[in-house]
Amino acid sequence: MLSEKFGNKWIAKISSLLFAFFLWLTVALNISTNTTVDFKVPVNIEGMQKALGNVALNPVTDESVNVRLNGNRRVLGALDVSKDLEVYADVSKVVAAGDYALNLYCNVLNNKDIDVVSIYPKVINVKFDKLVTKKFALNVNLDNISVPADYVMGQPSLVSAEVTATGPETELAEIADCKLCFDHKEQLKKTTTLNGEIRFYKSDGTEIKSDNISCSHSNMDVTIPVIKTKEVTLGFDFINYPENLNVNKLKFKQSCTTIKIGCDPQKYSSINEIFLGYVDVSHLTPENNTTTFDLDSVLDKDLFNISGVSEVEVSFDMSSITEKTVSTNQIKIINKPEKMNTKILTERVDDIRLVGSKKSISQIQGRNVAAVIDMRDIKNEESRIAVPVNITIPGVDDVWVVGTYDVYLSIS
Repeated sequence: MLSEKFGNKWIAKISSLLFAFFLWLTVALNISTNTTVDFKVPVNIEGMQKALGNVALNPVTDESVNVRLNGNRRVLGALDVSKDLEVYADVSKVVAAGDYALNLYCNVLNNKDIDVVSIYPKVINVKFDKLVTKKFALNVNLDNISVPADYVMGQPSLVSAEVTATGPETELAEIADCKLCFDHKEQLKKTTTLNGEIRFYKSDGTEIKSDNISCSHSNMDVTIPVIKTKEVTLGFDFINYPENLNVNKLKFKQSCTTIKIGCDPQKYSSINEIFLGYVDVSHLTPENNTTTFDLDSVLDKDLFNISGVSEVEVSFDMSSITEKTVSTNQIKIINKPEKMNTKILTERVDDIRLVGSKKSISQIQGRNVAAVIDMRDIKNEESRIAVPVNITIPGVDDVWVVGTYDVYLSIS
C-alpha cells in the first residue's frame, strides 16, 4: 500500500515536469525571432549607366541611401551589403539629356524571406547627358612666371600641344580655353622646365571644376626658353660702284637703326651690329632710290628678334641728284699677261647711264669716262668674246654708273 502510494507520487512529479517542458517549448516556438535593421547601401550607378548606354550620371544626393529591412535576426546579421543588397533607380522615364528625380528600389539577393520596409531617401536626383570626347588646344598661362628686366621669355615648348577631355556634352560645350597653370610665382634667369596643372575655363574666365570631366593629362611639363636681351645697331654696305666714288657722300635715311635682340649671353657677348646686306649702287637712280632688307632672313637662328621689326628700308636723298647718258671710246686693258695677245674689237661704248650730283653730271663728257677691261677676270685663253668693262670717271667722286656694259675682245 505504501509502495503504491510512493509510486504514484513520482509519476505525478514526472508528469508535471513533462507538462512544464512542453508548455515552455510551445511558448518558445511561438515567440517571433524577426527584427528590423537599417543598412547603408550604395546606389548602383554602374547599373544606370549600362541601362542608358552612352549617358553620363551626376547624382546630386549622396550616392548611398538608408535601407530598412525586416526578417530573421540571424539572417539579417549575416547579410553582406556588397553582395546581398542592391539599390537601383528606375530609369524608364529618362528619354533625353536633363535633370531627373528617379525613384529608388532595393533588391535583396539570394534571400526571399527578408522584406524591404523603407528606403531613404526614396528619390535620387541625377543629371543625364551624352558622353562625348573633344580635343582642346593647350595654352600656357605665364601670369605667375617672370624674368629680370634685361631678359625675355621665348616661346614655351609643350610635351603636347593639345589634350583630350571626356565628359557630358553640355559641360564640354562651356569650355572656351584650356590652360597650363602655375600656382606659385617664379622668376627665371635661364631656360627652365616647369610642371603645371591643366585647367579648363569658360569664356568669361571662370574656371570649370567638374568631377564629370576627365582629361588625358592632369599635369604637363613645359620648357620655357629664357634669353638675355641686347640692343644692337643695323648696318649695310655698298657694292658695284666706281672706285673713285665716295659712298660717304650719299645721303640716306634708314627706317630703323637699332633693334633689340634676344641671345645666349655667352655665345653672343661680342655682337654689337647686325649686317643687313648690300646696296647695289649700279641700280640706284632717282626713280629707284630705296633698298629694303628682310631682317629675319639675316638673323642667326639663335638670335630672337624682340623688336618686332621685320623689314629695314634705306632711302636715298635724290633732291640734288640727276642723270645723264654718254658714250666713250676710251677703252683700256689692264693686268694683261705678257704672252697674251689681245685686240679690242669694239670701237665705242654707247649709252652709258651716269647718275650723280647735278654739278658734276653737267661737266662730264664722253672723253671723261673710261671703259676698263681687267684681264684678271678673263678665263678664256683664246677666243673672241664679249667681256664686261668697268666704267670709271677719273677725278669725280660723286657720280656712279647704272647698269652693266660689255665690249668685244679678241684673245690669242
